[in-house]
Amino acid sequence: MKRSCIALLFLFSIGSIHPQSNLDDKSKDLQNALLEKNKASRERILAKYDQFYNRIKNRYPGLDFKSLPMDPSLAKDVIDHNEAPGGNSKKVKQVFGYAAENFYLKSEPDPHTNFNLPTKLKRGEKVEIVMVLKNDGPNRKESSNWCLIRTSSKKEGYVPSEYLSPSNSSATLPKNRNIEPNFFDPTTGSSPELDGRHKGKTYWVSASILNLRANPDVNSFILDRISRGTKVTIVQSTMKEDQIDDKSDVWHEVESGFQKGWVFGGYLSSSEITVTYDGNESAGPSFPSENPDDLKPGEKRYVRSATLRLRDEPNDYGTVITTIPGAERVKIIDSAKELETIGGIRSRWIYVSWDDTWEGWVFGGFVSKEKGELVDNDDISKYFQLPVDNDRYVSSSFGTRVDPVTGKIGAFHSGIDLPAATGTPIRAVSDGKVWKTVTTSGGYGVLTILSHKNNIYTYYAHQNDRKVAEGESVKSGDIIGEVGNTGKSTGPHLHFEVRKGPSQQALDPGAYLPK
Repeated sequence: MKRSCIALLFLFSIGSIHPQSNLDDKSKDLQNALLEKNKASRERILAKYDQFYNRIKNRYPGLDFKSLPMDPSLAKDVIDHNEAPGGNSKKVKQVFGYAAENFYLKSEPDPHTNFNLPTKLKRGEKVEIVMVLKNDGPNRKESSNWCLIRTSSKKEGYVPSEYLSPSNSSATLPKNRNIEPNFFDPTTGSSPELDGRHKGKTYWVSASILNLRANPDVNSFILDRISRGTKVTIVQSTMKEDQIDDKSDVWHEVESGFQKGWVFGGYLSSSEITVTYDGNESAGPSFPSENPDDLKPGEKRYVRSATLRLRDEPNDYGTVITTIPGAERVKIIDSAKELETIGGIRSRWIYVSWDDTWEGWVFGGFVSKEKGELVDNDDISKYFQLPVDNDRYVSSSFGTRVDPVTGKIGAFHSGIDLPAATGTPIRAVSDGKVWKTVTTSGGYGVLTILSHKNNIYTYYAHQNDRKVAEGESVKSGDIIGEVGNTGKSTGPHLHFEVRKGPSQQALDPGAYLPK
């Protein structure tokens, strides 16, 4: 549409006002003021149009935008958003949300730092959702739905929908990653219609890895990843079917041990799926074992978590700058001196560069020298505390040993033994849920198994007394039992194990406990 066309349109509207010869001076003054106001308004609109056209031309040089025809009737619903209070403009429904993470607003729906605005969205801050750019259609990608938001100070910018929450309570408590996120549709500010007909039904994961998401949406934030063969229980389901990878099904909110989140029903099976590892307890996917001392400047590493958040500080309080996808390669620039245990992994924070554009801090436990199967998410959880107070003395370590009862050489010891007096309190090493309680005359004796985030399970064997029941939720440090000498045991002690996934793969507890 040519500038002259727009000018002609305004001149036509202005030309419809004809001065009358019999108007008095006051009326003429009012008419002249109206003409001047219309002229100024026309010039502002033309200037805005030129500014818009130049931005489009710079971004798409081959597009002859001004030659496109335009029907003026299409502008009949255009309103002035800056109209004074009391105006008669069309009212629209306002949708609000709360920031679930610290985040720099973007000038465009793009994660790169060159689109950063000076406005920083604070965790827990209330914002208005102005517009949502949804990844709909048959060719959806696993990426965020970007939202144009407006702050209380009237600053506007883009933010990924995964950084928005429906309530202030959930937005201001993100330090505990075990808190269940509420569903939030930024388009409507409400939840989808849900169905309880499948509640309580049992299914098994049929995909090799299945993303556990915060919301029933393929673009929603990934909370965790669960493995093939994992047993899940349905909590609730969506009424409306979705279509992903040529599969049509509903979304289910599921529970599996301590995990809870949404999965697409097309990757669940009503028949049990058994996964075997040829009797090798150390087989199957696990986090890479990386020596923290090898994380030196100049070294390059691959991201081994599904997503890895890049932060501006080496801690969970650091602002998320961007998210690095799994299998991407980063270069180490610097590293922190202190060792930490995060997500059950002992490592240190490292300052890295990615894609020649981004720089920031990531936790070194989520990277490795070699590419490999992506395992879990970069969940930042509490330290695993010691299960008993015994001055950290270990009488028998993880791995092969001489069996103290049978005398067999090369027997595999799937945990560690922590000697302590009978009746010494046994504490949960992290937040979790009582997955199973078992009592046998031999073997583990009185055994309690807790499930935790990231498909991790902890075993507490040979107890004298159990203080919890199956299905009960526990917090880190809660007393769950007492040290004893039940089962296959030569003296009072706690046999403690860390296991992972549906195969219950045994891991070295030493990598999960503070040194």
